[in-house]
Amino acid sequence: MKKSAEKRPLPPVDVAQRYTIKEAVSYLRISHASIYKEINARRIRVLKHGKRTFVPGSEIARVSRLEGTQDAPVSRETAVPEKPEPSATTSYRLLDSRIHQALMRDIARQQALWDAIQKFDGKLQQLTHLVEKLIANSTQPTIRVAEASSPAQFLRIKEVTAEVNDWIAQRTAGVPVETDEVSNSLPG
Repeated sequence: MKKSAEKRPLPPVDVAQRYTIKEAVSYLRISHASIYKEINARRIRVLKHGKRTFVPGSEIARVSRLEGTQDAPVSRETAVPEKPEPSATTSYRLLDSRIHQALMRDIARQQALWDAIQKFDGKLQQLTHLVEKLIANSTQPTIRVAEASSPAQFLRIKEVTAEVNDWIAQRTAGVPVETDEVSNSLPG
């Protein structure tokens, strides 16, 4: 809806006329979604013409009247809109909308942060589990090389062992890996 349309006062409701949903929203000062909720809850009667939906003027007048008041004829003199309360002014609604938007953005940021924390916690638990498995596997006896092997094979085994230990140290955040005495006692 254009701002210029909001500033102009609306003409009085003609109870014999039908209004579009957009016009009914303007008269009732409720949102588009709210009017459809009222229609679906059968609190506002509508007219259908093909696929178009219209709200009778009598329904707009009925819904906008206070409960328990008598039906007084609406004249042009009584139809002059009074000064709205501060809660109904456009600036107040705009401020309220901006506060709501800021709160929703803050909630979205908090949710994203919480999701990141949960994801990190899951990965931390997985890494902890892997490190525990590595520690449990390192206490198992190592495979010993047969004595008939040549010294060149022993040198190659030491190189591979050193590479594996370096790789494990990198994955465990620099915590040195203890090598057992067998690999230290190998000739070379």
